[in-house]
Amino acid sequence: MLKKYETKDIKLNTPLRGLPAGHIVKVKCKDGLLLDQYWRRRLKDAAIDGCVEIIEKAKPATKTEKQTKIEKLEE
Repeated sequence: MLKKYETKDIKLNTPLRGLPAGHIVKVKCKDGLLLDQYWRRRLKDAAIDGCVEIIEKAKPATKTEKQTKIEKLEE
């Protein structure tokens, strides 16, 4: 039995399952595969009609070497 799941956020572009368009659904997944077959099928459909999309989590911005050099010069 699985004890620890990952989750992916899926944004609805059309109303599905009684949820309005624009709603964000959290879906459990294991090794990148959605566990709910309904949402797996909707993602396949999305390639054709764009009904849903996966929201990628934003990574925190990191400083570039150029930015750190400028900060050192300003000190």
